Amino acid sequence: MTKRKAITPAEHEKKRAKYPVTLAHKYNPERHDIYNGEWAWSLKLDGVRAYWDVNKKKLLSRNNKEFVIPKFLYNMLCAINLSLDGELFSGKGEFLTAISTVRKTKEMNPEEWKQNITFQIFDLIDTGHDFAERMNILRSKISKDHDFIQIVPQTIIENGFDLFGLLDEVCVNGEEGLMLKKTTEMYEHRRSPYLLKMKQFHDTEVKITAFLPGKGKHKGVLGAITVVDKDGNSCNVGSGFSDAQRANPPFKIGNEITMKYFERCKPDKKTGNISYRFPTFLKMKHLLEGGCESIIV
Repeated sequence: MTKRKAITPAEHEKKRAKYPVTLAHKYNPERHDIYNGEWAWSLKLDGVRAYWDVNKKKLLSRNNKEFVIPKFLYNMLCAINLSLDGELFSGKGEFLTAISTVRKTKEMNPEEWKQNITFQIFDLIDTGHDFAERMNILRSKISKDHDFIQIVPQTIIENGFDLFGLLDEVCVNGEEGLMLKKTTEMYEHRRSPYLLKMKQFHDTEVKITAFLPGKGKHKGVLGAITVVDKDGNSCNVGSGFSDAQRANPPFKIGNEITMKYFERCKPDKKTGNISYRFPTFLKMKHLLEGGCESIIV
């Protein structure tokens, strides 16, 4: 097994300015050989990415926005004294709970953090060690029974392992998907080919109820469509269209389309509407001839 050379401190700071944490590529079975004993899988968590900067003593987002955190968490992170990469997590299907808790500033409530959030750690921001060594360092500093800061379990992928069967299994159990990490690589400040994500998408039939004008690069053409599902829940679908479909939409109000989405969110407390995460146009049930005259531009 070959290891990549550790980068210099100057190179590290330059990369870190643009990418404070490692970002993932999508797993492609035709391009990625993950069955050589050098890759590990873990559950993909549906939370808010965050990292602890041990020098600045701040908890930051992947875009370097500071989280206002309770004193008890600040003390815990200072005591561990490592730069940690992880996810602020509220549990399966509780993404909105995590968002509403950690984004508060003046109204930040320590009891809400204790009740709703754990800090799930999946890496150590350290360019001097490979991933396997970084995990050993984390395990030496964070106890298994820590009630707030927890290390995400990593499992080596053996040759012949049914990874897609595992993906189906975890998604049936309500998990978001899988993350794949090459254990022989250094920590990287970029979108790395050594960190991969596997997710499932669902699809459903919905009816078009309105057209929305495009903005920015889509000004003058279709921006999005408003759709409603069989239960009366509505959302806007703004991605998945080709340039030709945006310029001359092959559908009209009342038509049914197939929409793919990542998950259905919990009902809105005020309206009861169930929204969809990442709704994307997939296809039409019956392709129409000609364009749509009712589009708003």
